[in-house]
Amino acid sequence: MVRLIIFALVFITTAMSGLHNVTADVVRDGSIGPSTAVQPAGPNFVIDETMGQISGANLFHSFGQFSLSISESATFTAVSPIDNVLSRVTGNAPSIIDGSLISTIPNANFYFINPRGVIFGENATIDVDGSLHISTADSVLFSTGERFEIQLGGKIPILASAVPQAFGFLGSSAPIEINGATIEVNTGERLSLIGGDILLDGAALTAPSGNILLVSTSSTGDVSIDSSPDTSGFEQLGMISLSNDTELDVSGDQQGRC
Repeated sequence: MVRLIIFALVFITTAMSGLHNVTADVVRDGSIGPSTAVQPAGPNFVIDETMGQISGANLFHSFGQFSLSISESATFTAVSPIDNVLSRVTGNAPSIIDGSLISTIPNANFYFINPRGVIFGENATIDVDGSLHISTADSVLFSTGERFEIQLGGKIPILASAVPQAFGFLGSSAPIEINGATIEVNTGERLSLIGGDILLDGAALTAPSGNILLVSTSSTGDVSIDSSPDTSGFEQLGMISLSNDTELDVSGDQQGRC
């Protein structure tokens, strides 16, 4: 079934989003996996499984900072069978991606979470094999009830082996911005943006025969990652702004023409 689902107050405008200067930084915080720097140290960062930690079929990574400039790339790799790559950013700065974010791990879903904000510039590209989930949540909830906290807080992180089920929010959240970028997932996969205000300016989101999920919240609660999340428990939803001919495309063939 092909779906486009949006949860928020939606504005369609012609206003331009603000411009952001990109300073490249891919720095591990040492909380998960060995305390080693990413090598090579740019412009083409390679982040293999030994830099993180595996629990079941989940691969966890933790960064103090994560941003990419126009000429840079970050490629996540693994030789072990992985279903989900979960990358958190624990520092005080938003992630500004104007380069290439890549996962070569076969069939793996990719989760990228920074509670301080995630901003994609017009030169940003994302290439992952499975579904793509971008969030500014405070935690990831698993099917066993375990939570992977995004901010450090002096706690030892819980690295669950179960299936990720929801993003958890403690209150108002930072925005997700896509400024002129084209982001596409493979046929039948899901593309989700779940966070504070979602600002899409001249963006193109494509999930052929798949699912695009946009959820904006500014209060406490959990947002399910499935195709039909229940947001009734939130006191207040956020804003989703679609400007400058932003396109959302879920067209394609699935069990015949949809």
